[in-house]
Amino acid sequence: MQAFFQALESNPEWYLLALLLSAGGVILLIRSSITTLYDPWAVQQVNTIFASAAVILLWMAGAISSSLMIYHVAAVCGFLGCAGLVFRYTTHTYCAARQVRPRALTSLRNVCLLLFVTSQLGAWAVGGLPILLESRLNAFSSGGGIGVLSRIISFTSFAAVFLTVLRIGISKRKRVNFTDSFVFVFTVIASIASASKGNIVQTLLLVLTSHWIFKHLIRNYAAPQVSKKMLVTFGASLALLMLVPLAVELARGPETAVGGPLEAFIIRLVLSGDVYMWMYGDDYISSITVGSPTALLFSDFLGVTRLASWNELPVHPGLQVFQMLFPDRDEIRGPNMRVDVFGLLYGSMAFGVFFSALLGAVFGLLRGWLFRVRNPLLFLPAAYLFFQAPAFFADPLLGVTALVNTGFGVVIVVVAVALVGRPPVAAGSRVRLSRLKAAMRSVPPLNSA
Repeated sequence: MQAFFQALESNPEWYLLALLLSAGGVILLIRSSITTLYDPWAVQQVNTIFASAAVILLWMAGAISSSLMIYHVAAVCGFLGCAGLVFRYTTHTYCAARQVRPRALTSLRNVCLLLFVTSQLGAWAVGGLPILLESRLNAFSSGGGIGVLSRIISFTSFAAVFLTVLRIGISKRKRVNFTDSFVFVFTVIASIASASKGNIVQTLLLVLTSHWIFKHLIRNYAAPQVSKKMLVTFGASLALLMLVPLAVELARGPETAVGGPLEAFIIRLVLSGDVYMWMYGDDYISSITVGSPTALLFSDFLGVTRLASWNELPVHPGLQVFQMLFPDRDEIRGPNMRVDVFGLLYGSMAFGVFFSALLGAVFGLLRGWLFRVRNPLLFLPAAYLFFQAPAFFADPLLGVTALVNTGFGVVIVVVAVALVGRPPVAAGSRVRLSRLKAAMRSVPPLNSA
C-alpha cells in the first residue's frame, strides 16, 4: 500500500479526479445489469468505484505501467459489459410468473428458520462468537464440520428472510406475526455476533430487493402497509444495533475520538482497492505462487467434494500477501482477488480480459436464472444465487463458493419440500416482461394450500 498512500499524500486532487472518472465509467456500465438502486449488486459498485480509483491514481502517479492500467479498464469493462448484455437479454424476453401456496410457504419458511437457528447456535458452540475473535474468518476454520454449518447458515438465513417477506406480502391482512419478527431479530443478532455491520445492511437490502422481485414474479403479491412511525422506529433501532460491533472494535484499539467511526468508514471505502494497492502498486503479483489458477478457482468445489485434499489445493493469493506482510500472525485475512487480478494469474493480459468477459457472461446468466426458472423446487436456490452471484466480481473464488452453497440449498429445499408435501410456489408460466404486471392482476389467487 506504500505506493498508493504516497501518491494520495502527494496529489490528493488526483484522487478526487480518479473517483469521478471511475464513478462515471461504472455507472454507465452497470445500468443494464441492475434491477433497482437498492439491489445489492448496485450497492456493491460503490466499492468498485473506490477500487478502480486506486488503480487510476497509481497510474497517474507513475506507480504502475500504462499497459496494466489499460488491462484493468479492459477487464472491468469486459465483465460489466458482458454481464449487462446477458442479464438484459435473459430478463427482457420471457419471465416465469408464478402463484404461491400459503401453507406450504409458511411450512418451508419454518423449516429453513429451524435449520438457520440450530446451525448458527452450533457454529457458535464449536467456533466461538466471531465478534470476540481477532478474525471473523477464523471462526469457520476450526474443523469439526463447522464449514458445512457455515454453508447451511448462508442459505437458510437468506431463505428465512426471503420467504418471510413473501409470506407477509401474500397474507390477507399483511401483518407481521411473532415468527416473522423473530426471523428479522435473530438475523440481526447473528450479524452482530459475527461483528459484521455489512450483514445488517445486506439484510435490509435483501428485504427491499425481495419486495421488488415479488412484485414482478409473484401473482397477487402486495406490499404491507407500514406507518412512518414504524419506519422511524425500525431505522433508529437498526442504527443502534450497528453500533454494537463498532463499539467492540473501538474497545480493542486506541480509537476513542468522536470522529473515529466516520474516519474508519472512509478508510474502509478507500481500502476497497487494497488488492490493487498490494498486487499492482507494490507488485506482490510477482511474488505469489499459484501452481494451477484453475485449481485455485475451483478449490472450494474440489475440497468439498473431496476430489482433492484441502492441503493440496493452492493457497489463496490474498492470504499469501497477508502472510508475507505479517509472518508472525496466523489469522485468516487478506484482500479478495478481484476478477482482473485473478485473470493475471494465468500469465497473460489478453487471457485475463477474456476470462473477465466470460465470467461476466456467466454472472449475467446466473442472475437472470431467477426470472426464467420454471421448476418450483429451484425457485428459492435461483433467488439465493441472484443475491450471491455478485461475489464473482469481487473474488471469483467466492463466486464458486456461492455455486457450491446453492447446491447445498437445492438439497435443503428438496428435503424440506418432501417433509412439507408440496412446493411453496407453483410452476411458472412464461410471459413477456412487458405483460407481466397485467398477467399478475388478471389471474385469480391460488386457493389451495
